[in-house]
Amino acid sequence: MRRHFYSARLATLVVTLLWTCSAGFAQVENIQTKRVELPDFFLDALSFSGDTLGSRLDVYLQVPYEKLHFLRAGAGFNAKYEVTVGLFLPDNNLVTEKSWVEDVNVATFEESVSRGAYNLSERSFYLRPAKYTLRVQVRDSESKQTSQIDRVLVVPNFAERDLSISDIMIVNKLSVEGEKKNIVPNISANVGEETGNIYLFFEVYNRTDLDTIDLKYSVVNPKRVELISSSQLEPISKVRTQVFLKLDSLSLPVGNYRFALEARRPVHDQKPGDEERPLLAIAEKPFNVHWAGMPLSIANMELAIDQMRYIAKDKESDYIKSAPTVEEKQKRFLEFWNKRDPTPGTDRNELMEEYFNRVDYANTHFGHYVDGWKTDMGMVFIILGAPNTVDRHPFEYDSKPYEVWYYYDRNRRYVFLDETGFGDYRLISPLGDLWQRY
Repeated sequence: MRRHFYSARLATLVVTLLWTCSAGFAQVENIQTKRVELPDFFLDALSFSGDTLGSRLDVYLQVPYEKLHFLRAGAGFNAKYEVTVGLFLPDNNLVTEKSWVEDVNVATFEESVSRGAYNLSERSFYLRPAKYTLRVQVRDSESKQTSQIDRVLVVPNFAERDLSISDIMIVNKLSVEGEKKNIVPNISANVGEETGNIYLFFEVYNRTDLDTIDLKYSVVNPKRVELISSSQLEPISKVRTQVFLKLDSLSLPVGNYRFALEARRPVHDQKPGDEERPLLAIAEKPFNVHWAGMPLSIANMELAIDQMRYIAKDKESDYIKSAPTVEEKQKRFLEFWNKRDPTPGTDRNELMEEYFNRVDYANTHFGHYVDGWKTDMGMVFIILGAPNTVDRHPFEYDSKPYEVWYYYDRNRRYVFLDETGFGDYRLISPLGDLWQRY
């Protein structure tokens, strides 16, 4: 029944979203949806076989220029930031720590605010195999602002198995000078902007009689559904082999995925009596596909199109969904939002950001038997933003739980009743009233 009212909603929602983009609203009336920003820095930590101590952990940091405070220095601009990396055992005892200062110099102001520019740094730690908490702090020297990321990780013992695979590095750039390969890692793990081949780098540690493994590579989604797969025979040497696995450009919708590697004994090397080739080693690497111009809160393109039901007409959503390729679908999606961009010509589309930030808030706070954006509270919140005041009645003696949301500037209120007593609040105010005012 609700779909009947959606076709008349676009102008209302655009005006409402823009009006409440910065409105203040803990509880829903006090919540202000926050823009999902580019992280202050990206972090990756990869384990490899090390020296006699055990393993080596390589920690990479990528700090975007736009998160740094640059000052004029001579003919150019300079920024500095301090980095502290610590590794803690589960009992919170510090095992080791390294600190250093990064000095960043650029020639022009435009470069200092470039959206795609960043500074990359790396430090290695030789560790005993164990579970650790990795704590990384970045402090801008000029603004004194500090950002911190804590990550729990397991540094494996690569000597436990006869054949094992290190952690996987996604390679951003690969260049060859003679026999030397120069690697620039992809720390953000976003491959959405990659248009050419993608390389994965890893090491194989071999204590078997094998000189070749059957290596299967696949891409799986969060539900472990295999989307892409391929296999090849990979020659390996004794002890350690460095592998650069070349992949074709990935045509995937916006979302989160994993690279998965499996190593098995080749068919021609199968031992007598083996009914099935045993799995010798596995490794996985999470990655994401995110396109420039889209809010970071969008993690699934198909779902994002469905979530546009409160702003897009059915024919507009159907047009986007009917695109023959992933690239065309993305193009149509952005075209829809670019037509509604309140500040065309800038990097941000405030309307799109606010809309999907509200969807994200609704999913977090109003989910019940269904996703929060599908609930009545989620619908009203996405369309109108946070109410000015909420009158809550959760434990009335003579009535079922209900809430009243007041929007004073519109001289409207919306009543939600929990018929079941399990938090499933349904809108009992006339739904059409949401649109009849406009």
